[in-house]
Amino acid sequence: MLLSSVRGFMTSKAAANIRRSAAAAASAASESGLPVWVQTMPDGAVKVAAHVKPGAKASQVVETAGDAVGIQLAAPARDGEANQEFLRFMADTLGVRKHQLSLIAGHKSRDKVLRIESSMTASAVHTRLQDSASDRSAK
Repeated sequence: MLLSSVRGFMTSKAAANIRRSAAAAASAASESGLPVWVQTMPDGAVKVAAHVKPGAKASQVVETAGDAVGIQLAAPARDGEANQEFLRFMADTLGVRKHQLSLIAGHKSRDKVLRIESSMTASAVHTRLQDSASDRSAK
């Protein structure tokens, strides 16, 4: 989306467009019954928002409620180790190959956005992550 700006300030029209886009995404997510952290992109790929916590004893899904899926990672947050563990863990959990995943935002942040290019639907991704969180809590 191209944002119109004058000296670093958004015009009211650009701000209104952003609000409409965010509202439409939230509305589409609520109508489909899926949480806001998992969405189907226009090209058919699935986008997942995650909040990761590096340095845990084991990699696991800890929360599936809220704005992002919560994931603990068994890797430190240095030299890209946590990002590599995040991609490995998500590939194993979702049952896809690592090359089908790409980190599209959050390379140096705990808040990450993952792109999944496979035949999986957003609903299937949601179910697998929820099942992984349920398996953890059952132990």
